[in-house]
Amino acid sequence: MIEYENIFKAYEAIDDYLGRQEAEDERNRDTWTKYRTLNDHAYFVMFIAQIEQLINEQAKKLVRRKKDKKVHERAWDVIEMKNFEDKYRLSFKLDLLVGQGSHITNDIENYYKVRSQIAHGSLHGSLDEFGRISDLAKQVKELAGNITRQGEEQ
Repeated sequence: MIEYENIFKAYEAIDDYLGRQEAEDERNRDTWTKYRTLNDHAYFVMFIAQIEQLINEQAKKLVRRKKDKKVHERAWDVIEMKNFEDKYRLSFKLDLLVGQGSHITNDIENYYKVRSQIAHGSLHGSLDEFGRISDLAKQVKELAGNITRQGEEQ
């Protein structure tokens, strides 16, 4: 989460501006509301991309650490490091880090499904199910801490 705080500050600044425009410009209120929704979508995707990057980094560290220690040698040797990010699904990497069936995996998979809908243009509504973007940002930061901690404990 290299840019987590800066991304959130940028989101707040833009959302505040759009909110003022939405409140002040009655004639174009629907347009400003749409802009705020699109802004929420953009930042949602960016936050999920940050946690996806963290998952990739932590999973690669874990696999390298296990290979170096020769822990369960054959099991870890079958995981190829070349093109690791593209070769393995996000859920597989999460399972390595936090265990199968973890609530962390379920939460992130739900976020990722919505991220994919936004990124591929099939979600046009609000993100109300996740609360405000500020709530999502806090949840993502907490999940990131849990992933990092559990990955290091492996």
